[in-house]
Amino acid sequence: MAFRLSRRDPPGEGARRLADDELAAAIARLRGKDGSPDQRVHAARKSIKRVRALLRLLREGMRKGRFSAHNIALGDAARGLSAARDAAVAIATFDQLVAEPDTLLAAIRLDLVTHSSAIGAADEATLHAAADALETLRPQLLADLGELSWDVIQAGLAASYAGGRTAMRAAFAEPHDEAFHQWRKRAKDLWYQAQVLEGSCAPQLRALSEMLAELGDRLGEDHDLAVLATAAAASPALAERLTERHA
Repeated sequence: MAFRLSRRDPPGEGARRLADDELAAAIARLRGKDGSPDQRVHAARKSIKRVRALLRLLREGMRKGRFSAHNIALGDAARGLSAARDAAVAIATFDQLVAEPDTLLAAIRLDLVTHSSAIGAADEATLHAAADALETLRPQLLADLGELSWDVIQAGLAASYAGGRTAMRAAFAEPHDEAFHQWRKRAKDLWYQAQVLEGSCAPQLRALSEMLAELGDRLGEDHDLAVLATAAAASPALAERLTERHA
């Protein structure tokens, strides 16, 4: 089901349904066998990001301290999966950057594949540990979501938009990889929140969602280039391509 509230749901119940569906999907992918480890991690991380964006939207309606506790716990679960995600991203980004075979760079790709295979072979325990952490967190998070009202929504959207503007200004003031990555996180939050609410004001929120998706894709590619630069062995030929595309 799409990540958006239904007009049929009472608002509070609808928000809990969205969170429960995403947590259930993440747990199932992490414990399942369908797809490679990096595909399962990618799907699970996406579900976790949606839940975190939903928490930010509902923050003003939650009891004091509960947002921070759940947000940190979800971040910890996702962070444990980052090695597998980064290894897969490095290969995919390399293939986009080096579309034609290049003998000077072939050894770099081989190293990236070897590293990714080693992580995939050893990482099933990490995937299951993340699933267990989400399963433990799930009932209390759903209970703490509180009620959805227009006042809560207004506060959540205003905070997300302001956070995005602050991160954007910081990225342009000091344009390094981590600053642009933080901007992307805030853009993703607002993107997911626009999807959640799309049914209440479809034309405007759909247009906003499309713009945020494009912004998120561009900032995401920027981050993927940074991941490849970190993962790849030093190579003047690759560094030149990275710098050109990064710019």
